[in-house]
Amino acid sequence: MQANDEDDNENQILRSIGNAFDTLKAKLSSYVSGTGTTASNILLTEEGNLVISLEMPDNFNQGVIDAVKSAIDKYIVNSVLFDWFTITKPDEAQTYFELSKNNVEELRESLNKRIRPTRTAPVV
Repeated sequence: MQANDEDDNENQILRSIGNAFDTLKAKLSSYVSGTGTTASNILLTEEGNLVISLEMPDNFNQGVIDAVKSAIDKYIVNSVLFDWFTITKPDEAQTYFELSKNNVEELRESLNKRIRPTRTAPVV
């Protein structure tokens, strides 16, 4: 009986990852150029990676790429934890919902970083 519970738990987590990934793609739709592996049972293997490709403007600040990756990762984790705690411990679920909202704000802030244009002196 325990194996069945583990399968149910694993399937719930995979569904939550898929939902978080799809929600993230929707939130980033103006930048999404294409995605790799979709969130599905492929995540059962160790090689299963979630890939999201973003097309950023030329003046995007490349220095915040790690912050973008981190915010995406934290959003997915906190969204999955929110779903899990909604089922298992509803009194703690709101914490993870708030964290995931904060992660979206961090992500938007990072995505909006731009490099200032350089002004060149006119050649006389």
